[in-house]
Amino acid sequence: MKFKAILFDCFVSFCDYFNAEKVESGFGCDHTKQKQKENVDGVNFGKCSCCSCPLGISAEQEDLDATNIDWDGLCQDGEVYESEYLLINIGKESTEEQKKALKNYDRYLNRYNFDFKE
Repeated sequence: MKFKAILFDCFVSFCDYFNAEKVESGFGCDHTKQKQKENVDGVNFGKCSCCSCPLGISAEQEDLDATNIDWDGLCQDGEVYESEYLLINIGKESTEEQKKALKNYDRYLNRYNFDFKE
């Protein structure tokens, strides 16, 4: 598999499943495969976090040396901070959800780049 590292905090702002209205902590996830839950008034809601994101996996320090990860200039200081980076599958096994989420993220990062082509 091949992965692309992205900044999780930027990613959630454009994720179709992000929902800031439902969870007291302000980070809700409406994805049906979200396993981390928070109980609000007797109802369990998905809780958005890098370590439980159904669209990717949380990056760890040992991932920095992996040859199958496109870091796209991230982690130039050599440190992978906990829950800061999400690794999204960009290989042939990637899902339509992952492709769409990454497209939204790339569109945001390049919002001022008039030469950006989707």
